[in-house]
Amino acid sequence: MTTYRTSLYTIFLKLENEDNDFLLVHGYTGAMDIVTENVAHFLRKGARADKSGNYPVEEDTLAVLIDRGYLTDKAPLEERETVQLMADIFHKKSSLTKTFLFLVAYDCNFRCPYCFENSISDDGKAWSKKVFTKDSVDRAYEAMLEVEPDRGKHRSMITLYGGEPLLVENKEVVTYIVEEGLKRNYNFTAITNGYDLEHFTELLGPGKIQGLQITVDGPPEKHNMRRTHYLHGNSFEKIMQNIQICLDLNVTISIRINTDLSNFDDIKVVNELFKEYGFFKYKNFRAYSALVHGENNENISCNVVMTNSPEEILEQVKTKEAPAEFEVQDKGYYDPDSQYIDFEKEEERHVDALNEVNFHYDGDTENPLYEEIDKIQLLNRGKYIDKYYDSIKENPADAHMISCQDFGLRKTMLNVLDKGNLMPFKSTFCSAQTGMLIFDPCGDLYTCWETVGMDKHKVGTYKGELEFFDEELAHWFGRNIGKTPACSKCKYAFFCGGGCQAHALAEGRGYDSSYCDGFPKTFQKVVPKVYEEYMLNLAKAETEKV
Repeated sequence: MTTYRTSLYTIFLKLENEDNDFLLVHGYTGAMDIVTENVAHFLRKGARADKSGNYPVEEDTLAVLIDRGYLTDKAPLEERETVQLMADIFHKKSSLTKTFLFLVAYDCNFRCPYCFENSISDDGKAWSKKVFTKDSVDRAYEAMLEVEPDRGKHRSMITLYGGEPLLVENKEVVTYIVEEGLKRNYNFTAITNGYDLEHFTELLGPGKIQGLQITVDGPPEKHNMRRTHYLHGNSFEKIMQNIQICLDLNVTISIRINTDLSNFDDIKVVNELFKEYGFFKYKNFRAYSALVHGENNENISCNVVMTNSPEEILEQVKTKEAPAEFEVQDKGYYDPDSQYIDFEKEEERHVDALNEVNFHYDGDTENPLYEEIDKIQLLNRGKYIDKYYDSIKENPADAHMISCQDFGLRKTMLNVLDKGNLMPFKSTFCSAQTGMLIFDPCGDLYTCWETVGMDKHKVGTYKGELEFFDEELAHWFGRNIGKTPACSKCKYAFFCGGGCQAHALAEGRGYDSSYCDGFPKTFQKVVPKVYEEYMLNLAKAETEKV
């Protein structure tokens, strides 16, 4: 007889409805289902058969739980192997397409206090006046084919980056980059501050530079304090004028609003300004908020909750110190709400359970320590999300303005619910782990746009012969959730992708460190809210039909 148990990758999310139902999400099948409190209780207890070999749920319910992955006959170590195999497959598949960026110049005409590239001046490269030349452009295009001779495996969109890529003084070389790219059937996007765009109109539009990301730091007075032109000071109004020019040229405009908990209400002010400008009338316009990372970011590292001692966890969380070495905390029983899985211990328990030796499940035991951690871990992002949901209850049209605050979970969830799909997976966080290469004007290659200009993170050079620095390159392209110690034990890993590697490095941790950024707790908070929102909208739609 096949013996089933609760999969270690089952995520339990309690819904705030009259029936106390649970939303189940599975970490490697992608299933998402509503179950009754009784079924959830059965799973949370480990879901073993009784002594007669029977399961205390209906046969059809049992069959669905098995089919969706919540019940499994895999041993714990087999589950881990399944996830690692899937992670490698997804990683290889996503690495087939090569992505290229041109860092036109490190120089910039703004002096933003929070810019990560400010540190370049401390690392010897300074605010380099070196700009791409026509020769280096030609060499970069040659090197792209040396990296991957099959042009069909190149992403056809090249991103222009900086510094500020669209400086008026660099117009000649930018024009050359675009013209040569068009000959090779590439199109372009750019990440720009938007100040000099009126000088590039002949290069802007579909089939040329067809998309722009522009940052706005709140209403005019705040933006002008933070995003200051080094000569002319205020920049807000000129950027607005240039956005209008680009929208009329049918350029896709994506406005990023740098945000933290203290300036949440500024989003509404900026939103109203965009309405007054008439930007939302254009289908090619969108705006979103992005949580600023820095010294005041109070989310804790996932490594903190993998330490041995509960008392140490709480103390380290309060002082924001992450231990250098960590193991999963073993509470002596299967914990359905734990983020992390001790596979070796669970394997021992699995064998004991099969032999009916000293087996104990206690899935509904409360863990006050994790409640304290939750409060701290969600101090910043969690409060922000609460404000957001309160806001969209008042004005649902504002929902699109928060796409970066919840890791895109709301958008993903609504798509899954609308189409009945499985939750999508990613085994890496971004293309810095799957083959992206950034060509800089000095002839150096990088794979992450937050480490450009830092010599220790160069992955190669294309100045003469194409050369890769294999050890550094392997640190980036070799990373996925199955090979990152913390992620390989986390049931949320396929939804998170392991977090930003550059941010983990900036915290002084190693290449193989994860960067949770509060993802599991955000997942627990957002996903039930989105489900409840979806069901309310369905009920409203049905009422309106009547």
